[in-house]
Amino acid sequence: MFPALPVPLDALPLAALREMRAQVDAALAAPRRTGRPRAPITCAMLEQARDAGWSTRHAAREWGTSPMAVARAIRREGVAWPSQREAMRRLHADPEFAARNAERMRRLHADPEFAARHAARHAERMRRLNADPARNPLAALTPEERADYDVLRRKGGLTRDEALRAIGRGDLIRAST
Repeated sequence: MFPALPVPLDALPLAALREMRAQVDAALAAPRRTGRPRAPITCAMLEQARDAGWSTRHAAREWGTSPMAVARAIRREGVAWPSQREAMRRLHADPEFAARNAERMRRLHADPEFAARHAARHAERMRRLNADPARNPLAALTPEERADYDVLRRKGGLTRDEALRAIGRGDLIRAST
């Protein structure tokens, strides 16, 4: 690891040995940076991007780095950066953006193909949500229990909670908040 000394160690003066030891200790105590070097993102770059309304993803694309590197630089430099929610609120508060977006959505929904696709996607999403027992406790009922529940609700005039208790599924009753 170290180059060979031209003379044996015992032939060196004590001061030279102490100096060598101090140099070795200093080298071992010095911090060593390993891994990939940091992206060269300065505080001025971050402030300029923030003032221009850039997102972290946009800044990362412009600077040729990753969004995570931009996020780390924001934290490291202590730059106040708006959250995505704040940025979207500001964007939607802009009347020009709202008008452009409203017009775009009107054009989209006027297209029968888009409207049909949108309706199908919405219906599928609602089917998935309603089939989730965490959101819809009735999804946990067996087909027989569901048939009994429906009869009690429609023809028996029972409330939801009364019908669930009547079929023995009081465990599905949510506590009122």
